[in-house]
Amino acid sequence: MSVFPRVIFNLTQSSVDRGLADDGTLDSQLPLQVAKKFGPWLTDLEFGPLVSTVGRSEWLYGIVGGLELGKATAIMAELHGESRSNFTNDVLTLNFRLRQELSETRILILSAGHELRSADQARALIGYFGLQLVF
Repeated sequence: MSVFPRVIFNLTQSSVDRGLADDGTLDSQLPLQVAKKFGPWLTDLEFGPLVSTVGRSEWLYGIVGGLELGKATAIMAELHGESRSNFTNDVLTLNFRLRQELSETRILILSAGHELRSADQARALIGYFGLQLVF
Protein backbone atom coordinates (compact mmCIF):
# COMPACT_ATOMS: atom_id res chain seq x y z
CA MET A 1 0.00 0.00 0.00
CA SER A 2 1.36 3.42 -0.87
CA VAL A 3 0.48 7.03 -1.58
CA PHE A 4 2.08 8.52 -4.67
CA PRO A 5 1.97 12.32 -4.38
CA ARG A 6 2.86 14.26 -7.51
CA VAL A 7 2.95 17.99 -8.29
CA ILE A 8 3.20 19.20 -11.89
CA PHE A 9 4.29 22.77 -12.62
CA ASN A 10 3.61 24.46 -15.95
CA LEU A 11 5.94 27.44 -16.02
CA THR A 12 5.64 28.56 -19.65
CA GLN A 13 2.62 29.20 -21.87
CA SER A 14 4.51 28.10 -25.00
CA SER A 15 4.04 24.41 -24.12
CA VAL A 16 0.29 24.97 -23.82
CA ASP A 17 0.23 26.85 -27.15
CA ARG A 18 1.93 23.89 -28.88
CA GLY A 19 -0.44 21.34 -27.30
CA LEU A 20 2.27 19.72 -25.19
CA ALA A 21 0.80 20.65 -21.80
CA ASP A 22 -2.57 21.45 -20.29
CA ASP A 23 -3.45 25.00 -19.32
CA GLY A 24 -2.86 25.97 -15.69
CA THR A 25 0.16 26.53 -13.53
CA LEU A 26 -0.19 23.67 -11.05
CA ASP A 27 -1.68 20.18 -10.93
CA SER A 28 -1.42 17.93 -7.89
CA GLN A 29 -2.26 14.26 -7.50
CA LEU A 30 -2.53 12.13 -4.37
CA PRO A 31 -3.57 8.62 -5.42
CA LEU A 32 -3.71 5.72 -2.98
CA GLN A 33 -2.26 2.52 -4.43
CA VAL A 34 -2.79 -1.03 -3.16
CA ALA A 35 -0.78 -3.90 -4.67
CA LYS A 36 -0.77 -7.63 -3.97
CA LYS A 37 1.13 -10.54 -5.46
CA PHE A 38 -0.41 -14.03 -5.73
CA GLY A 39 2.39 -16.36 -6.83
CA PRO A 40 3.37 -15.15 -10.32
CA TRP A 41 0.21 -12.98 -10.62
CA LEU A 42 0.35 -9.24 -9.85
CA THR A 43 -2.55 -6.90 -9.01
CA ASP A 44 -2.68 -3.18 -8.32
CA LEU A 45 -5.55 -0.79 -7.58
CA GLU A 46 -5.30 3.01 -7.64
CA PHE A 47 -7.73 5.76 -6.67
CA GLY A 48 -7.26 9.41 -5.78
CA PRO A 49 -7.87 13.09 -6.52
CA LEU A 50 -6.34 15.28 -9.23
CA VAL A 51 -6.57 18.98 -8.34
CA SER A 52 -5.81 21.69 -10.92
CA THR A 53 -5.59 25.48 -10.84
CA VAL A 54 -7.67 25.56 -14.04
CA GLY A 55 -10.94 23.73 -14.53
CA ARG A 56 -12.65 21.22 -12.33
CA SER A 57 -11.02 18.73 -10.03
CA GLU A 58 -10.93 15.13 -11.19
CA TRP A 59 -10.54 11.58 -9.92
CA LEU A 60 -7.86 9.13 -11.04
CA TYR A 61 -8.58 5.41 -10.86
CA GLY A 62 -7.17 2.22 -12.27
CA ILE A 63 -6.61 -1.48 -12.03
CA VAL A 64 -3.57 -3.46 -13.17
CA GLY A 65 -3.20 -7.20 -13.64
CA GLY A 66 0.06 -8.85 -14.54
CA LEU A 67 2.05 -12.02 -14.78
CA GLU A 68 5.72 -12.61 -14.00
CA LEU A 69 7.23 -14.52 -16.94
CA GLY A 70 10.52 -15.02 -15.15
CA LYS A 71 12.62 -13.59 -12.38
CA ALA A 72 13.31 -10.39 -14.34
CA THR A 73 10.33 -10.09 -16.73
CA ALA A 74 6.67 -9.19 -16.19
CA ILE A 75 3.80 -8.32 -18.54
CA MET A 76 0.80 -6.28 -17.42
CA ALA A 77 -2.54 -4.93 -18.63
CA GLU A 78 -4.01 -1.75 -17.14
CA LEU A 79 -7.34 0.04 -17.25
CA HIS A 80 -6.76 3.65 -16.21
CA GLY A 81 -9.41 6.33 -15.93
CA GLU A 82 -9.75 10.00 -15.18
CA SER A 83 -13.12 11.69 -14.63
CA ARG A 84 -14.61 14.83 -13.18
CA SER A 85 -15.36 14.80 -9.49
CA ASN A 86 -18.99 13.85 -10.29
CA PHE A 87 -17.72 10.93 -12.47
CA THR A 88 -18.74 12.48 -15.81
CA ASN A 89 -16.63 13.31 -18.89
CA ASP A 90 -14.36 10.37 -18.19
CA VAL A 91 -11.43 9.07 -20.17
CA LEU A 92 -10.73 5.33 -20.00
CA THR A 93 -7.46 3.94 -21.34
CA LEU A 94 -6.25 0.38 -21.88
CA ASN A 95 -2.46 -0.10 -21.65
CA PHE A 96 -0.21 -3.10 -22.09
CA ARG A 97 3.13 -3.00 -20.34
CA LEU A 98 6.44 -4.90 -20.28
CA ARG A 99 8.81 -4.59 -17.30
CA GLN A 100 12.32 -6.00 -17.77
CA GLU A 101 14.99 -5.84 -15.06
CA LEU A 102 18.27 -5.16 -16.82
CA SER A 103 20.31 -5.18 -13.62
CA GLU A 104 19.81 -4.58 -9.88
CA THR A 105 19.79 -0.83 -10.50
CA ARG A 106 18.10 -0.50 -13.95
CA ILE A 107 14.60 -1.51 -15.06
CA LEU A 108 13.25 -1.03 -18.60
CA ILE A 109 9.52 -0.22 -18.86
CA LEU A 110 7.63 -0.25 -22.20
CA SER A 111 3.95 0.59 -22.61
CA ALA A 112 1.45 0.90 -25.45
CA GLY A 113 -2.23 1.70 -25.16
CA HIS A 114 -5.36 3.23 -26.58
CA GLU A 115 -8.17 5.36 -25.19
CA LEU A 116 -11.34 3.27 -25.07
CA ARG A 117 -13.55 6.18 -24.06
CA SER A 118 -12.88 9.91 -24.27
CA ALA A 119 -14.92 12.99 -23.39
CA ASP A 120 -14.18 14.64 -26.75
CA GLN A 121 -14.51 11.40 -28.79
CA ALA A 122 -10.93 11.80 -30.11
CA ARG A 123 -9.30 8.55 -29.02
CA ALA A 124 -5.53 8.69 -28.86
CA LEU A 125 -2.86 6.02 -29.15
CA ILE A 126 -0.42 6.22 -26.27
CA GLY A 127 3.06 4.81 -25.80
CA TYR A 128 6.11 5.34 -23.69
CA PHE A 129 9.33 3.79 -22.61
CA GLY A 130 11.35 4.51 -19.53
CA LEU A 131 14.40 3.48 -17.65
CA GLN A 132 13.91 3.26 -13.88
CA LEU A 133 17.04 3.80 -11.81
CA VAL A 134 17.01 2.12 -8.39
CA PHE A 135 19.32 3.43 -5.68
